[in-house]
Amino acid sequence: MSNLIRYKKDYVVSDDGQIYKKVNFSQNPRDGYDLCYIDGKMASVHRIVYEAFVGEIEKTKEINHIDGNKHNNNIENLEMITHSENMKHAHKTGLIPKSPKGENAYSRKISASKELEIYQWYKLGKISMQNIGTMYGVSKMTVCCIVKKYSKIK
Repeated sequence: MSNLIRYKKDYVVSDDGQIYKKVNFSQNPRDGYDLCYIDGKMASVHRIVYEAFVGEIEKTKEINHIDGNKHNNNIENLEMITHSENMKHAHKTGLIPKSPKGENAYSRKISASKELEIYQWYKLGKISMQNIGTMYGVSKMTVCCIVKKYSKIK
């Protein structure tokens, strides 16, 4: 590895005669990856490092940070993998937390106990699905789905 020395404001010079222009880095506010401008275009630093040291990135592949640190762009920390492998790695390392299931699911609009109440109101046959939905702050379609679900169980 050659020695590098800063020269003036925007350049770095190596002892083997190479001159490099300094590149300003920024961070993508959306996903936190280090970015820089190359030829007037925004580019991910980890992808540039991989392409420079290993070669072209296949169109169907992604570059993974092995240690999970988006700022560790050392070539030894980068690998080319599929999107599926990248997602498995992210879940395994805790970069993407597991989604809560059942009662605590993010998409759950109503608790299981409230679902049972809705089903019981429906079974009485005196209130429309629309009105039951209004009582519990859900749509008629949600009430219909709950009724179908409990009808299969009973």
